[in-house]
Amino acid sequence: MSKTLQWSGILLIAAIAIILMPSQMLAQSDVEPLLIESKVHYALPDEEGPVEITANLHFVNQDPKTRKKSNGRMLFYNSIRVPISPAAKNIKAIRGNGKKLRTNRKATNKGFDILTINFGRRLHYKQEMNIDLSYKLEGITQPHDYVSANTVLLTAYLLGDVGTVSASIPESANYDVDLSSYHCRLLEEPSGMGVWCPDMTDPFAYAFTLEAVKSVASEVLTSKPISLQEKELTLTIVYREGEREWAQKVAATLRKTIPLLEKINGFPYTGPGKLTIVQKSQQELVGYGGRYFDDENKITLTYGATRNTIVHEAAHMWSSPYGQRWLVEGWAEWSAREAIRRAKLKPEEARSKLSDYETEDLPLDDWIWLREIDTESEDDLTGFGYTKSAKLINQLVKKVGLKKLKKINRSFLDDGSDSVEPADSESYLQALRDAGFKVEKLWKDFVYH
Repeated sequence: MSKTLQWSGILLIAAIAIILMPSQMLAQSDVEPLLIESKVHYALPDEEGPVEITANLHFVNQDPKTRKKSNGRMLFYNSIRVPISPAAKNIKAIRGNGKKLRTNRKATNKGFDILTINFGRRLHYKQEMNIDLSYKLEGITQPHDYVSANTVLLTAYLLGDVGTVSASIPESANYDVDLSSYHCRLLEEPSGMGVWCPDMTDPFAYAFTLEAVKSVASEVLTSKPISLQEKELTLTIVYREGEREWAQKVAATLRKTIPLLEKINGFPYTGPGKLTIVQKSQQELVGYGGRYFDDENKITLTYGATRNTIVHEAAHMWSSPYGQRWLVEGWAEWSAREAIRRAKLKPEEARSKLSDYETEDLPLDDWIWLREIDTESEDDLTGFGYTKSAKLINQLVKKVGLKKLKKINRSFLDDGSDSVEPADSESYLQALRDAGFKVEKLWKDFVYH
């Protein structure tokens, strides 16, 4: 799913080391203290090679508190922080006079890093400055930026308060292009295709996700069998030519976490002895990062699927006790997080909070499956549902205990008779009551309101 990135990114520093954030100043004025106008462009290669990112940043200091003085305490701007791809290489920042500027990069585990650009001078009231920023993406398989011989998947941001974001896709590359955005357009151009996001006014906001893939043959990676309680499971990973590193990452992740998922869920895996994982484009997955098909024991994943998504989809092999979406997704999400923790793997995306979404509220009992996600509101609602259901399962684990919850979950397994149905909101609540647990407040706060 896509999320809107909001990042102020500005440091106001005094000569005597006083630091003020722009939020403090904006409370006193509707004028941006340091207005940043930006033009950001992503150029895709026609053959193998890097994606070239260039950005022009124009700064206008509109903050009267930073007037230049002949003596006394004086405030000024001397740096800016912007979001940048974790996979960015050959980063260069050059001031309008040709001076190369110092940069410092800090990882955030939120799908982007923070790049601090030092101006190399003080910027006072009514002064202006231009900085040209450039970097490359090449030979990378990061979750949010993926560039290989046949595939480009990248996420683009506006690097200022206002401005434009664009991309160019050469016709000679023969890419099949998919654009995921709520305010950008894919256009036909004389030399190929282009993305245009005109006049963006949401500071440092997400602009688009672009996926460009070439038509190539499929290859297969078969893993060594994974020993589970009642059988061995073999992974068959179908991937596009040139994407073997992706297949190896999926295999290594699942080999470590599938046995843990079986222990966490508390009942043996009884499905087929082969799990098929197929690499798909974002367009084919209609808004999802991955999907599990229980009738085929198959998982489909995008090129940029995070480790969290990979394990989440595998966790659905233990979803049979549940019949309602929040139970299915809540348990898959919680058990995936727990498996990643126990395997001592580093999550590749930060956990979302309910406050990250614009949805006012969603009673989990009303959360239904969508065939596809094709609007901003559906995207927001889906992310909210995953986050809220996982939060409820986490609360249940704390209150009831995992051992006792496993027993309750097993009571909803199909025993071959017609007397057992997969759990829904009401039957799961009743099972908890029968086990002596009072969780009505959780149901009131999460499920019904």
